Amino acid sequence: MLRPGQPAPIFSAGSPVNPEYRFSSLGGAFILLAFLPSDAAARAEARGWLERRRDLFDDKRLMAFGVLRDREEIAAAKNERGLRWFFDPEGALSRLYFALDADGTERPHWVVCDPSLRIYAVAEIGRAEAIFSLLERLPDPDDH
Repeated sequence: MLRPGQPAPIFSAGSPVNPEYRFSSLGGAFILLAFLPSDAAARAEARGWLERRRDLFDDKRLMAFGVLRDREEIAAAKNERGLRWFFDPEGALSRLYFALDADGTERPHWVVCDPSLRIYAVAEIGRAEAIFSLLERLPDPDDH
């Protein structure tokens, strides 16, 4: 289980622009990780939150990364300003962040990491309103 204050698990994962994107290179800003569910309707709802609130993701104060396991979505993924993607077709990244159990049970959730790459907050994927409310109130990374 992830707990606020603990170091975020470090990983490398594929992305639309880099086959070995290193999470450790992202320090200095808050980071939202979205471990998306495989259920199409629930995934579309979570992606809708990411799209509707793109105004929050300025690449300086806050960046967002969706974690994609679906091969069709991986093939179509394109990074855009503030909203990027990590590829997790085998589920290793999802298991590292407790979003996927060894038996295949999904636990989709949001993870906010602080500028020093520590866990700041975790919420179930269905608690998008609460997590985005928190994102609106984040301090400047230099003040954290």
